[in-house]
Amino acid sequence: MNTSRKNSIELSIKDKNIIGNQNVNFREVKAVKYTDLENTFRTCNYSPIQWKGNYRNEDNFISATGFVIDIDNGLTIQESETVLNQQNLNYALITSKSHSEALHKFHVLLPFSRKVYTIENYKAVATRIKTELFPALDTNTMDAARFMYGSNITSLYSDHFRGVNYAVDTVPLVSDAWNDNFQVTLADSSVETAVNINLDNGKTVPVYCPFHDDNSPSAFLGYSENSFNHYIRCSACGRTYWKVQTKDIVALKSERFWSYGTSVYEAGLVGDVFSIENIGDKKYYVKVGASTKEQKEEYYDYLVNNRHVHRLNRIDNIGDVSLDASTYEFDRVTGNITVRVKALPVNVKDNDFVENYLSSVFGPYKTFMKEWLAVYSYTNYLKLPTLILTGERGVGKNTFAEAIQAIFPVLSETAKDLDGNFNPFAEKKLLVIDESASNGKVQYQLLKKFSGQKFLEVNKKYLPQYQVQNNLNIIFLSNDELPIYVERDEIPTDERNNQFFVYRLQPHSTFDADLQQKLIDRMGHYVRTELKDIFSTLNMTGFRYTIAVPITDEEKKLFNNSVTDIESEADKVVDYVESNITNPSWYCYDFAVAGYLPSAFFHDIISNYRVNKIKVIQNLQKRGYIANEKAGKYIQINGKRPCSYKLGQVWLSIVPKKVPMRNAGNGQVDGQTVLEMGNDTP
Repeated sequence: MNTSRKNSIELSIKDKNIIGNQNVNFREVKAVKYTDLENTFRTCNYSPIQWKGNYRNEDNFISATGFVIDIDNGLTIQESETVLNQQNLNYALITSKSHSEALHKFHVLLPFSRKVYTIENYKAVATRIKTELFPALDTNTMDAARFMYGSNITSLYSDHFRGVNYAVDTVPLVSDAWNDNFQVTLADSSVETAVNINLDNGKTVPVYCPFHDDNSPSAFLGYSENSFNHYIRCSACGRTYWKVQTKDIVALKSERFWSYGTSVYEAGLVGDVFSIENIGDKKYYVKVGASTKEQKEEYYDYLVNNRHVHRLNRIDNIGDVSLDASTYEFDRVTGNITVRVKALPVNVKDNDFVENYLSSVFGPYKTFMKEWLAVYSYTNYLKLPTLILTGERGVGKNTFAEAIQAIFPVLSETAKDLDGNFNPFAEKKLLVIDESASNGKVQYQLLKKFSGQKFLEVNKKYLPQYQVQNNLNIIFLSNDELPIYVERDEIPTDERNNQFFVYRLQPHSTFDADLQQKLIDRMGHYVRTELKDIFSTLNMTGFRYTIAVPITDEEKKLFNNSVTDIESEADKVVDYVESNITNPSWYCYDFAVAGYLPSAFFHDIISNYRVNKIKVIQNLQKRGYIANEKAGKYIQINGKRPCSYKLGQVWLSIVPKKVPMRNAGNGQVDGQTVLEMGNDTP
């Protein structure tokens, strides 16, 4: 609504902490009161231009509320003011840091009479300023990516602000048409990008007219099915303002369709979810309204010549906090589709609530959790540690996980079965595994697979298999203190190389049934402010999983107590052998001191019928108790030459050094030759 701009001007603002970096994001767009301009000029980098995603680039131009003249060509402040005052223009002037009496260097802000929504209009006004006011103005100042450095030299500040209404009249303009980035103020005073407003089924929406100083919603926004275009109809202006139409009608109607193979595919976003479907040429003609033979030929020729894809390779889904609306890009050369999904909107601005929640749930690990959330929100394809959250029912595991899922809802999924035939979660950004729902433990190998592979194959019902670049992060929830199996010998020792953050949540002192929704309502603002600041200060070099991952007591317990049935049987064999290897009455003693163990021994000692005995022996070989060789008939003792395994170095190191002689006879044991294994045999 324009009335709020009577005594203020919208500026893109960036604090001065990063002065010197030309390619910076501006943190916010805010209405600065004229009385606050002096402080803003001194303390902030600023621009009257707003850019998509607040990223300063001419291609991202959304709108402008004014123009800034940068003068350092010998023109004095007094001469410039004479020109401005003669035209009865409003302006604000501040000297640059390098200003001197010998050479005047300063900026002049000229606020517009109304906001300009197209780059064509902005440059038209800039051209008028250069032509009519300052012909010697540097052409670089015409750039729609311009911003000004703040100047904190108080003694050189020149207060030349005339704060009555506006300065430059933006009428007449090149065109009153508007583009895809155009924003409107709705009847409830909220501001939305016009093309993102739901106008299905001929719906129209009341808005404040952006083309005059509107005190009430005298206009409405609509969409014409016939012309495939948006428009704003204002009763006060008595005019209809159409969105800029940059394509002919054939190209416009064919935007959702692609030629592939011998068929036609329709692609698009439905509620931020990307879909692509083989519809064939007949449905294509119906959807674009091609009824005659000539029309069908025209549309089909256009599709084949301009929108033919040689292959469909993969679909990559990524989150992008800077977006106001989700988009997708089709690379016709590689066949890759990149879907960029917007984050949840700002609803409630209350970061303290989220901060207090994280403190109460994660205590000393709050900083780690904020770093994890910041990287998750602002990057794609970076490895993050798997979060393993345990605790009794009702401690808030799902509350936390579902609040994180809400950041990019369509890129999140809760899985019930990881090793089934179908894995639609593979194309997501976040996978929540709820063990209570899946009724079983997730295997360590599957977690390592999903966190380590660069690409994943996606299998969905009724669709051909396709590949995606792995963007998956995992949160595992369980009531069990030992929720997953891990390899004991892979216990982490360095926070720079730790794959898991294992933490047990404690019961809440108070119960709040609405806690999850309260978190979600506040997460949009928290992501765009606190987490953005956290991300901007992160050092992500030198870490295998992007950030330092604390090694918690719960993680140590998980690794130290992770024992499979195979490992349990192997441990039992180790205990038995080491308890009997010095006992001459043990029936395998003579073989052991000679460096062997009969294979029959393992069949006798491994009693768990559910365990594969070969797997147990392989585990002992891996741990160095048995040599990594097949069993063979290596030695004869007491008249027997059984199939035996050679001992490994671990057990050889504890074999008795001297073999007791029974019926000794010059290198014989019971009349048989003893093979020396490094022992001091008599």
